[in-house]
Amino acid sequence: MPLFNIAIRKAINTNGIAYKWSNRYFVEEPDVTAALSLASNIWTNIEATFHLDLAFCYEVYANNTEDAPFTPGTTQGIPIGVQRGLIEAGPDNTPDLLPPWNVVRVDFPVVASRPSRKFYRIPLIEQQITSGQLNAQYITIMQPALNLFTTVGTMRDIDGQAYAGDPIIRGLTSRRLGREAGLSVPPGPAFG
Repeated sequence: MPLFNIAIRKAINTNGIAYKWSNRYFVEEPDVTAALSLASNIWTNIEATFHLDLAFCYEVYANNTEDAPFTPGTTQGIPIGVQRGLIEAGPDNTPDLLPPWNVVRVDFPVVASRPSRKFYRIPLIEQQITSGQLNAQYITIMQPALNLFTTVGTMRDIDGQAYAGDPIIRGLTSRRLGREAGLSVPPGPAFG
């Protein structure tokens, strides 16, 4: 089966705070339609469960890794009603937002090399942090959702290796946003 690069494209656009980012995964799927469907399911069934409702997914993307360089991929919008993260923060909670470079590092074990690392820009608010680390309450929300990745048999790392075991939350770290993170940020769906 072909290996697809999929991206879950997310944004925040509330009270003058606007930026976008994505998380990328590699999956073996029979075609681009199946890859896009899986990407959409990753947002609605896994990632949305540990993202604040300040964040929303506006589209998913898929591209066959065997396509010629710079071949445009395919995008698909996320249906209205499932775009926002599921942890309620509300639009009035933006003063408590940590800067966007704060991310949660998660390692996904693979068989024959170092773990595949993902950096989740949730976004985070002060109530989720205790002494500079994620608090236990938030980890109990995030870990079971991340463990669902092990049930997706087609997940791979960049080298095509299957995930091998439950993901490990390594804690907070920092990653800068891309140069175009603040450009053309889509408007967010309604809260609630």
